[in-house]
Amino acid sequence: MKASLANLVGGQELYYPQSVRVRHHIESAWRRTAKLYGYEEVGDDMPASVHYARRFKISNGSLGQPAYPWSGRIFHYDNVGCESPRADVEAIAIAKRSLDAVGLPRTSYRIRLNDARIVQAILEDYLELDAIQTELMTRLLAEKRMLTPVEFRDRAIDIVGRMQAGTILQQLAKVLAAKNAEELPEAVREHNAYQDLAALYARLEVLGITGVVLDLTLSYADCTAGVLFDIVANDEKLLYRGGRMVAPSLETLVASLGDMAHIVETLEESGHAGLPSATEVYVAAVGRVFDTAERIAEKLRSERIHTEVDYTGRTLAEQLVTAVEKDITYVMLIDEASVERQTYTLKNLRDGTDKTVGFERIVTAVSDRRVRVREDDDFDLSEFLDDFDA
Repeated sequence: MKASLANLVGGQELYYPQSVRVRHHIESAWRRTAKLYGYEEVGDDMPASVHYARRFKISNGSLGQPAYPWSGRIFHYDNVGCESPRADVEAIAIAKRSLDAVGLPRTSYRIRLNDARIVQAILEDYLELDAIQTELMTRLLAEKRMLTPVEFRDRAIDIVGRMQAGTILQQLAKVLAAKNAEELPEAVREHNAYQDLAALYARLEVLGITGVVLDLTLSYADCTAGVLFDIVANDEKLLYRGGRMVAPSLETLVASLGDMAHIVETLEESGHAGLPSATEVYVAAVGRVFDTAERIAEKLRSERIHTEVDYTGRTLAEQLVTAVEKDITYVMLIDEASVERQTYTLKNLRDGTDKTVGFERIVTAVSDRRVRVREDDDFDLSEFLDDFDA
């Protein structure tokens, strides 16, 4: 959710907490996935970007970062100096694992794959085009998704000539209908590019990555050195892309998340329930109890419990509405009676239950259970509240 506000600088937009939480979740999932595969963050002159890299020793070429056409893209990584085709398998595995970690179901997106070398082999060995025709047809295939069928046909005829157009266009239609390596014609089966492509599919299947669609029209101007892939939502929004590019004397595999807004929208469309507030306890102060509320909140914070105090002086009902709107799980009621009793009502807004417990016993229980819990772990008060009776 976002809204433009009149007092913001022109061109800026305000993202509300729920939207920001989702974006932080996506970034965190991507960072964790990159690190799982041995990639480490490197410096970048783009303040809003996150750049991960893994570099291999090579005999030729500089190991300095090339000036990638997409070096400013948020959440990208490069694998520098590794020519092994297994790097392509890893790139696709990272992409899928990243989206899995984000929470996107496999049915919400498609993985598409192409290889510049297999396209060249098909044009030269199967369609038997000459060098000039091959270059022109390669460009036409890259533009196919932007053309109408009639425009594509007419331009293809111009390239191959009317005398051969009938046969060649039928052959071309056949290969474009192929959705995996096994559906490609026999004429290219002995080509090294085909063998690499078939091996790529086999290795992906070993990793449990299936349903990867071969798309011979898939093209990105900066990925022309071999395998390239992308991941698109069912409505064609780009979620991820990657491929091989050649810097001077150095082969590099580059990959990146797509537009953040596309991923957020796809999450919402796939039924993602959203993320809870980072605030774990909302202290509803009713009456002249603000000093006590502050003291209790500070003790909770000392136990690493994210706590917000409502200082507005509104009614309890109004404060509960705010807690619900902020998607906070627990509300601790502090009023004059509870201060006098030194026991406090804790409302669980998720399941509608209430518990009345003494604060010091809560702090002790929290301390016992959180000694080894990291800062970013989820915290559930119900784990210890069940130990106390009203």
